[in-house]
Amino acid sequence: PFIITDFGAKGDGKTVNTAIINQVIGKCHDQGGGTVIIPAGVFISGTVILQSNITLQLNAGAVLKGSSDTSDYLEIKDNALFNEGYSHYGLILARDASYIAITRDGSMATARIS
Repeated sequence: PFIITDFGAKGDGKTVNTAIINQVIGKCHDQGGGTVIIPAGVFISGTVILQSNITLQLNAGAVLKGSSDTSDYLEIKDNALFNEGYSHYGLILARDASYIAITRDGSMATARIS
């Protein structure tokens, strides 16, 4: 498994971890896929791009929280996809990806995406 904090992500509720999370997902994907772990903590992020063969696992006490700054989210370049007037993608994006999942570690403690 790939633990995002091993690559420098900070679960302090302040640091924007978008680039690191996407980098870790890319490394995992490049090695054939597997599990990317978000450990306990509050991890702020913009658009997280899931790639094929990736499981994004939130451990007990993990929170993946969307950034309040819209510039942290991937800009929609093709407005033909959305006619509702949105200019950015949301927190999780999977495009042309298969065998993906978002899970928690199985414990009863809180893990969430907000």
